[in-house]
Amino acid sequence: DERISGCVERIDGAVERIGEYDERIRRAVEWLNQAVDGLREAGTEHHLPRGLLARAACRRWAAHFPPAERDLRECEEIAQRGGMQLHLIDCHLEAARLARASGRAVLGRTAAEHLAAAQAGIAKTGYKRRLVEAEQLRR
Repeated sequence: DERISGCVERIDGAVERIGEYDERIRRAVEWLNQAVDGLREAGTEHHLPRGLLARAACRRWAAHFPPAERDLRECEEIAQRGGMQLHLIDCHLEAARLARASGRAVLGRTAAEHLAAAQAGIAKTGYKRRLVEAEQLRR
């Protein structure tokens, strides 16, 4: 029927536009993988959460949800073990984004629970540069 045909054409057009990004996404993930590997090799665990968060965000954007969650799990473990409260807040914000994008709980929490944890961390630490992100996620 005509309605289905029109929908299929719109979907095909969207898939074609997304396909144009495949090579760029692949290269970005490759560079992020190299960066994370380099941070591991350098033995600078205090910098590793930044690389993991960047790669998780890229993977979320590309709808590679399980690998994004693995990066967040490692980031959370490092941040908790090292008392890195700011990285933990960033992890909660990205986990909230991932939970919304994937439509399921991430690291055992819903998007709302991650957002609440991030907001509590912001209030506790005074990490005000993340207030705008938290407010955008709240909306």
